[in-house]
Amino acid sequence: MKLSDSGEEAWSGIRHRLDWSEGFSLIFIFSSVPAVTEIFRERLNRIYQSRVSRMECMTPDSPADLAEQIMRRVRESSSLNVMISAPLWIELSRGRGEDWDLARANLLQRLNEHRELLRNHLRRPVVLILPGGFRRQTMDLAPDLWAIREIGIEIGPSELVQEENISPQIPFPASIIPETDAAHDASLIEEWNRVRNSGNTGYEILLAGWRATQAAIALGRLEEAYEFASDILKKSRTSREMLSQSISLNYFGRAAEALGKLEEAKNAYAESLRVMRVLNENFAGDTRMLRDLSVVLNDSARISETLENLEEAEAACSESLRIMRALKKKLGDNPQTLRDLGNALDHSGRISESLGKLDAAETAYSEALEIRRALIYKFGENAQTMRDLSVSLDNSGRISETKGEFEEAEAAYSESLRVRRASREKQGGSPQVLRDLSVALNNFGRASEWFGKFDEARSSYSESLRIMRELGETLGDNPLVLRDLCIALDNFGRISESLGKLDEAETAYSECLRIRRKLKEELGDSFGALRDLAIGLEHLGSIDQKLGKIEEAKSCLEEALHLWKRFEIAFPEKEEVAANIARIGDKLALPGPPQ
Repeated sequence: MKLSDSGEEAWSGIRHRLDWSEGFSLIFIFSSVPAVTEIFRERLNRIYQSRVSRMECMTPDSPADLAEQIMRRVRESSSLNVMISAPLWIELSRGRGEDWDLARANLLQRLNEHRELLRNHLRRPVVLILPGGFRRQTMDLAPDLWAIREIGIEIGPSELVQEENISPQIPFPASIIPETDAAHDASLIEEWNRVRNSGNTGYEILLAGWRATQAAIALGRLEEAYEFASDILKKSRTSREMLSQSISLNYFGRAAEALGKLEEAKNAYAESLRVMRVLNENFAGDTRMLRDLSVVLNDSARISETLENLEEAEAACSESLRIMRALKKKLGDNPQTLRDLGNALDHSGRISESLGKLDAAETAYSEALEIRRALIYKFGENAQTMRDLSVSLDNSGRISETKGEFEEAEAAYSESLRVRRASREKQGGSPQVLRDLSVALNNFGRASEWFGKFDEARSSYSESLRIMRELGETLGDNPLVLRDLCIALDNFGRISESLGKLDEAETAYSECLRIRRKLKEELGDSFGALRDLAIGLEHLGSIDQKLGKIEEAKSCLEEALHLWKRFEIAFPEKEEVAANIARIGDKLALPGPPQ
């Protein structure tokens, strides 16, 4: 076995940083391919032997005292090793099972707490080998340690080739959707633009493309994201690695979905799912393959829900949830598995909610919320755990609202808003943080309305609207921003109407309707776009009636009625359609402003 071109690139990056290292430096290598890391280790050992030095290697054979063994070595580092700057190689990637995962997590937390000891006392390079796909856990468990790293690199089978030119299909160890270090980091896009035309299709090139796509979506640069995802999908199809194709298909699906290209997204997720099922057959029982299958099922469920294929969505969510429960039973309560289970529960709850199965939705949301709180209690607060908590609080609040349990809903929405204000203070005003805050403000404003706190509600809606206008200026008129802006305008229009400020309400509803017509032109006659248009037409028609603009009101209401009658033919089982047709018919029958 030998290193591939991408493997040699990874090796050069590691060696370069060690050559230039003076004193302490930290290198993370994430790999579940021992043959690759063994090549790296042997090469480094030869290099330091030639310098009349030696590399110290630690390979704990038991998780029982792993953390204490390594911390002791860190504290007792010899002056000779410091003087010759001999690296400390710590091999932690090979142990499997709950005990090993907990031991690794414990070590990372302790190293994070004692990072100054590493810097000031150890004063030599540390190379830490962790399992493939362990990057996110490392960032969550040891954020301060991660911040002082020299490099953190994922190593997969594509870094290795066989001497006999045989290229077996072995999956990458990374998860189906690798996490970026900073989702909104524009430098990830710059890096992709730098390397995309290199002609290389190795893992590092693919990873750069996936990260750039994710960053472009987070930054609202959706056309670029779609272009990046299309390019990386073409590159991955030239590879014989099936998992790289599945990952690329998922990123393409997400970029297409963000742009409103729903059929393209659906087809990409469906193909990704077929590939993942084949991989799970070939690698039966592999926990990472199962976890990745769960992720793809969640994406498939989301697009099916958007396209109103709720039975398909329910089946996908149910399968994903079964997988995650089985993985939790097998792997135990490690942070990544618990977070994935929480995500699967949130997906399942949302589909149950759409199907009117409110008790099932409430049960799923409650379990997810319990998991989010447990993760924070056990592993502390970070950006991801706090956002997950806020999402679960919103879900719990919404289901309580639907069931008429307004006090419980208000409590959940209030806590969610506090969490998201705290996140903005700590993380700044990234697009995701600002959008999350806007959502929380809308929910809290609605809760204030229930209890007659109209001024408080108007203040929340006004702040939400200001945020969405700022995002529109920053990110441009992409479908995601425009849809959120419409929600904020609708809420502001409704509270203005409740306070008797009819002209302000009309202005908000008119702007919202213009946006919804634009979205219909861009997205086509999807159910969501047409439903939103019908809602916008009814809102403006109703306020025009109150203002005595009878002809304008009639035109809007008749167009809304026509759209709902189209839905009645296409979706006869939906109770909301008949109710909306009856309500608009009553408004059209009124001679003037409705009572």
